[in-house]
Amino acid sequence: MRAAKSVLIVIDSLSGGGAEKCMLRLADEMLALGQRVAMISLSQGQDYPVSDKIELITFPEKSSRSLWRWYRRRDSRKRLLQAINTLAHGKPFDLILGNLEDANALLSGLGLKNVYMVVHNTISRELHQERRRPLKYLKLKSKKKRMDGQHLICVSKGVEEDVRNWQAISPSSVRTIYNPLNQQALIDELETQHPSTELGQYIIHVGRFARTKRHDLLMNMMSQLKSDVKLVCLCSKPKRVNALAKQYGVEHKVIAPGFDPNPYPWIANAEAMVLASDFEGFPTVLIESLALGTQVVSADCQHGPSEILLDELRQNLVPMDKRHELHRYVEHALSNPVDVSNAAVLKATQGQVVAQQYLTLADS
Repeated sequence: MRAAKSVLIVIDSLSGGGAEKCMLRLADEMLALGQRVAMISLSQGQDYPVSDKIELITFPEKSSRSLWRWYRRRDSRKRLLQAINTLAHGKPFDLILGNLEDANALLSGLGLKNVYMVVHNTISRELHQERRRPLKYLKLKSKKKRMDGQHLICVSKGVEEDVRNWQAISPSSVRTIYNPLNQQALIDELETQHPSTELGQYIIHVGRFARTKRHDLLMNMMSQLKSDVKLVCLCSKPKRVNALAKQYGVEHKVIAPGFDPNPYPWIANAEAMVLASDFEGFPTVLIESLALGTQVVSADCQHGPSEILLDELRQNLVPMDKRHELHRYVEHALSNPVDVSNAAVLKATQGQVVAQQYLTLADS
């Protein structure tokens, strides 16, 4: 019997984002395989529950807005190294996974072995998004360049292609491992009594309220949609969603309950999941929707949706230059639902398969 591996996950925070959810899900899958998992979060924010089997250290006195200043301080890497040594219990971790900009920037200077940095988004698109804000652009680019010479794991083939094409870094290695999904675990989290069952027909969007998620296009969609369905937006800034809905005159058709760490009953009871993003890495929410039998309509952004919506599901990919016609694609999906139960991506993202792919890195 092979000895259990010790795995450390370092991440900027445990707030309600896709990267955070995926790493917690990966940790759970590794625990199920009998591995030891520890985690370091660089800020206090925590929207997702963390298993008590995971050894966790957070830095509660630091907010996400001060992470860059913290990173610049002389003792920042020393503090992180002390936390790592505390969790290591005298034996080096077999595998260390860095996630998001600040965690990766700090890890890059520690000289530790078996460190892999997970790239969750398309670098070129992230930088392009900040091009009109020079200071933020330069800070973000500086952090991204810390991945130079590192081992990188990309969450989609599109992200990997983008990394390989970005000439500012020369990684030691680059490979793709999809985000993990446990379909049965999602089904187990469905509750018989849930607010979503009382809303009638609705479509849903799950994601941060951020420029790149394009809630404005979702509101424009609702203003043109002929169907009587409502739009549920699950995010941590419901007031901003409601204000935007009012601007488009669709406040009576939009419901913003706030962030929910268990969005699966919402998704399962929805007529369709809708994404209008400028870019993605590998939007797990689309795979979760397919796993729960919900139709998916998504902008064909870089990168991820085109790797998820294959075969018959491609008809629900919206070309980027036709996002203003999003309502037409939603109406078609509602009138012509496709069988999502056998989506190829569900097999490729099985949790245990993905966890094993990560664990093989500890042997390399």
